[in-house]
Order: sequence, then C-alpha cells, then structure tokens
Amino acid sequence: MIRSTSSDVAPKPVRWVGTSKQDLSAFPEDVKRRVGRALWDAQIGLKAPFAKPLKEVEARDLDAQVGAQLDRAADIEGERGLRIMAKHSRITATPGSGNVFADLGFAEPEEELAKAQLATLIGQVIKRRRLTQAAAAALMGVDQPKVSALLNGRVANFSSERLMRLLTALGRDIDIIVRRSSGRRIEGRIRVIEEVGA
Repeated sequence: MIRSTSSDVAPKPVRWVGTSKQDLSAFPEDVKRRVGRALWDAQIGLKAPFAKPLKEVEARDLDAQVGAQLDRAADIEGERGLRIMAKHSRITATPGSGNVFADLGFAEPEEELAKAQLATLIGQVIKRRRLTQAAAAALMGVDQPKVSALLNGRVANFSSERLMRLLTALGRDIDIIVRRSSGRRIEGRIRVIEEVGA
C-alpha cells in the first residue's frame, strides 16, 4: 500500500484565520520554510519537533477532560464551529490552496513541499530507529549540526536530491516515476509518496 508521506488519509486542510496568511508571508524566507514545515507536519497528524505550543495550549492540554470535550465537539461540529467563530468575532477564515508554501508565496512551492515531506520522512526514520543525531549523521555522511538543522525545519541549504541521498543512506529506496499530467492541470506536480511499512 502506498500513501502520501506519513498519513493514510489526505492531509488536513489549512484555514487561514484573519490576517495570519498575510502576516506570515511578510516573514523572512527561512522562517516561512520552518512554519510551512510545521504546518505540513500538523496537516498529516504529526508535531514538528521544533514546534512549541503556546502556554495557553499547554494549560488546556493539562485538563484532559476539557481537552477531550473540545476534541469531540470539534469532530462533531467540524467546519461549522469555525464559521460560527468567524461570524461572531468578525474574523474571516480563508481556506488554503492545499500547499502551505504556495499560500506563503514561495516561487517554487511544489519543491518546498517536497523538501518538507522528505525532511519529515528523514525525521521519522531517525525516530523509529532511535538514532541520536550523531549516529544519524554518521550513517548519512554529514556532520551532526546538519542533522540538527534538518530536524529543526531548516532545509534551505538542502536540495531535494540531497535529501533523497540522505534517505537512501538511512536504508530507504527511492523510486522516481514520471507520467503525463492528469486532469485539467497544464503543469505537472511533484509528490512524495511513502510506501506503508517502509
């Protein structure tokens, strides 16, 4: 079975609340990349290792009963709750395009998303194998600070090709498949797909 990166289902959609999209777009490229990576991880049900919750979120999570009730209410109400919040507070909620890097204005959003997906997979392999950063660095043939940068969402100095080489050094096979663009799209797209159980 094959799945898109680490989720059996489609990534959760991003909804930009208020001016969050414009505000984030004004940040430097490396900050936008890290935020984009953290958002991608959240979309597929992961927590970016470098993402830190707000104190208010930590306080809510300490109260398991309230947290469970909020989660159940969110599941039941779904998008309706977001619309009600936006209506009562006059804050707009804009659906994302499906690629947070496109939303943030990157020139090559597909490439940025592919790099974020590859970096996430590298982090998952390192975690599953319980490797230290130093051990992972030795296996991949890089120094430990590069592993730290990669795991902390700083991928600007890594090409997709280099990230693929790092994955192969960790014992993962990579297949590249080229096919005609489907549907109404004129341009093709880049996708990272992980084989389940890999």
